[in-house]
Amino acid sequence: MLDLDHEAGCIWPDAPQPTYTVINPQSGHQQPGYLLADPVAVGGKALQAPLRYLQDIRKGLTRELSGDPSYGGLVSRGPYHPDHITRLVSGRIWTLGDLLRELPPMPGLSRRAATIAAEDADREGRNCAAFEALRREAYRLHDQGVSGAALVRQVQHQAEALNRDTLA
Repeated sequence: MLDLDHEAGCIWPDAPQPTYTVINPQSGHQQPGYLLADPVAVGGKALQAPLRYLQDIRKGLTRELSGDPSYGGLVSRGPYHPDHITRLVSGRIWTLGDLLRELPPMPGLSRRAATIAAEDADREGRNCAAFEALRREAYRLHDQGVSGAALVRQVQHQAEALNRDTLA
């Protein structure tokens, strides 16, 4: 959910079309919502990688729609609020990867990097724990002085072992 404090109406120039939008008819402000196929945990023992990825996509959507960058998105008026109008825009249920592919490239992020990140996001649910484990292993090796191709080789070896153990 985003917060648009302007009266631009339902215009989605370069951004992905939201699933729905909730409009305040008195002010013209609206809150477009993007339903996700897979939930992203935000509290407690939530994994940080998918949460950071979601936050990056929200920043991109906020930038493209000129939304309120300080809006937290955790509290909003629901689509059944009696004083607001809810409109189905696309009706689409999104993955994080699909949202990233639909956004224009983020500043400082090449199209190739964005594509790789989007492809990774589609697999994020399955691989999130593996990513966290491998990230810790890579930092541990780096702190021991391993770098370059040797670091890549050792982390790749760990990933293959982890994959074999997971699939066995």
